[in-house]
Amino acid sequence: MQFFTKPFYEIAIVGSSAFELAKQLSTYFIPNSIIAATAKESQIPLLKNRFVPNETFIYVCENQHCQLPVKTVQDAIKLIKA
Repeated sequence: MQFFTKPFYEIAIVGSSAFELAKQLSTYFIPNSIIAATAKESQIPLLKNRFVPNETFIYVCENQHCQLPVKTVQDAIKLIKA
């Protein structure tokens, strides 16, 4: 029922601190979501063409449409709760 009543979030974390931010983000209860992280360029569709050297960004997406990237887990949570 949750799948039909709540949005599904695709969360992409890309950059040198990606795994650290993914670990922080996983402490929050975010049902109907998938988190993908990489510290380098990736060909996975959710992560493709998002790598910026010396930066780490979090992309919160819904139905393959992403909001502007943010740099902190707290900002990503705000986007999800909005």
